[in-house]
Amino acid sequence: MKRRILIRNGALAGLGLLSQRCTPAAKVVTSTPISPLTPPQTEGPFFPNQEQNDLDADLTQVDSQEEKATGEQVIVRVHLTDSNGNPIEEAMFDIWQACASGRYNHSDDTSSAPLDPNFQYWARLYTNHQGFLQFKTIIPGSYPASSDWDRPPHIHFQISIAAEEKLTSQMYFDGHPLNDIDRILNKTKVEYGEEAANNLIVDFSQRNEDGIGVGDFHIVLGLTPATE
Repeated sequence: MKRRILIRNGALAGLGLLSQRCTPAAKVVTSTPISPLTPPQTEGPFFPNQEQNDLDADLTQVDSQEEKATGEQVIVRVHLTDSNGNPIEEAMFDIWQACASGRYNHSDDTSSAPLDPNFQYWARLYTNHQGFLQFKTIIPGSYPASSDWDRPPHIHFQISIAAEEKLTSQMYFDGHPLNDIDRILNKTKVEYGEEAANNLIVDFSQRNEDGIGVGDFHIVLGLTPATE
């Protein structure tokens, strides 16, 4: 396998036009600030660079195809609030990840791992009035970021509000042994605190009626609540 392109540090610029306007909910639901804020992490080298028609909330199946993606399915429930606990509605999420083999559907990913033709790889979703969105995907494979560093399974996300990028970070899977030695997670612990870094790790031990793991991912943005 060829060595992968090293992950960029602090990259926050995404591709594509962000045209949907949205605002935080105006009503303050609590006077006690929520802490800590969700920390930023690197965008990495594989933000989607190819157009695709299917950007819906089911990454386990490509539109018009019957086959399902390879890998263990999970459902991610995202709860987005500001620092005072107000839900943030109509926030745009770009969500992207590797498939079960650990490869991205990106022109710069030179891994010899196979692509999955039945996996969607990328979704673009919006929070509802409760600051909530949900998507189904598979646990991505780990992969070598360099000759001496394997990245744990993770999902990238970029949040934009009113066409302005607010946060780029990553979500991890509780219990994976590579979490403890991941350089990006450990750097986040140093820069933002252990609690903030640990909040990026989601527990999927809960199961729905179909036996699929379900995890709740709470994201807190440092926005000033709007007033009426």
